Amino acid sequence: MSGKKVNSEQLLQLWHKIMISGDVTVCTEKLKGASIIDVNILRLLEENKTMMLRDLGTKLSVSPSTLSSAIKRMEKSGLIERVICKEDLRSYSITLTDDGKQTINEHYELELKIMDTLLGRLDSENERKEFLKMLSKLIG
Repeated sequence: MSGKKVNSEQLLQLWHKIMISGDVTVCTEKLKGASIIDVNILRLLEENKTMMLRDLGTKLSVSPSTLSSAIKRMEKSGLIERVICKEDLRSYSITLTDDGKQTINEHYELELKIMDTLLGRLDSENERKEFLKMLSKLIG
């Protein structure tokens, strides 16, 4: 087995340990059972305030049926609302409801706590800076 594969498997095992450790809660109560697509839709709407349905699909690289299912599910839960676009009556724009805004803000605060917990396990500010530098390099 190559060293690269061993390192990848080690990283995967560490990632799984982070995700299942009892001291890191990875989801708010309101988003339990939500998919990554759901959370990403909320994030995009928080950043952009409103988006056309087709633009969400393009940005997320998901099929129309996958996006439609997510939108229906989130609309039913009261996180988003669909509004007919005034410029193109054949299209819909999607916006966050007040509950959706609160939900994504709570999720963001939880993510910050997770990052604080993980970074706090490093011994020094220098280690934290070096870790962030290496992670930035991995992401590109």
